[in-house]
Amino acid sequence: MLPSILAHEIRESTRRFLVTAYEPSDTFFGGVVQRFVEGLDGVGKGPYLQAGLPFRMGVEGVDFFGGFTLPNPGYSHQESTWQRLASDCEVANTLVATGTGSGKTECFLYPLLDHCVRMRAGRPG
Repeated sequence: MLPSILAHEIRESTRRFLVTAYEPSDTFFGGVVQRFVEGLDGVGKGPYLQAGLPFRMGVEGVDFFGGFTLPNPGYSHQESTWQRLASDCEVANTLVATGTGSGKTECFLYPLLDHCVRMRAGRPG
């Protein structure tokens, strides 16, 4: 489905719901919800497009961890996190705040897997 059509359908469905569910029936407030949802600043005010900057690629590639190969090269923020959380170093408290789809889960998952590989090989960290 086209995003523009889907956005239009969601906006119209929301407007119909608000008018049906919350429109007062008295003469003083009658039509207030209808006027709100039809106004330019009412339901569904845009913009709907968000343009984000691309994430910077890391320098280590898929061989960052010695015990396994990554399916994809890491981004620079991931590599920074991995350096702080590597089990062969002194682990530091880490907070990752970055955009959707940037690989925050991998920031913490791969060091955990690296630790498991180290323990299995008899190299505790």
